Amino acid sequence: MNNEKEYITMLHGAGGIIMHNLVKNYIVKYFGNATVDSEVPLEALDDAAVVGDMVLKSDSHVVKPLFFPGGDIGCIAVAGTVNDIAVLGAEPYAMACGFILEEGLAFSDFERILSSMRRMCLEA
Repeated sequence: MNNEKEYITMLHGAGGIIMHNLVKNYIVKYFGNATVDSEVPLEALDDAAVVGDMVLKSDSHVVKPLFFPGGDIGCIAVAGTVNDIAVLGAEPYAMACGFILEEGLAFSDFERILSSMRRMCLEA
């Protein structure tokens, strides 16, 4: 049994060819024709969309441990999203974020992550 062909693994969210194939073979299959007129349609397999004069970007990040030398999940979340916007020649204007909070996460750790996110937003 080849798990890569039957089950989603961490590799499917790690970028590279495996993630590319997941988007191409599954997501585009259901949403490829549902995009609005944009300069970077879903079929282009880019990770942001240019609609009019706006670049729209949504991203999710998972890392374990949450804190590591030189950064944390908050830094990665903001910097990764801002980088994807910058690659398309745009400047960040606003950011939306969502949180999937694991039961048992200490509020002190959550505040540390939020503080890191704020610091990265101000630097962007």
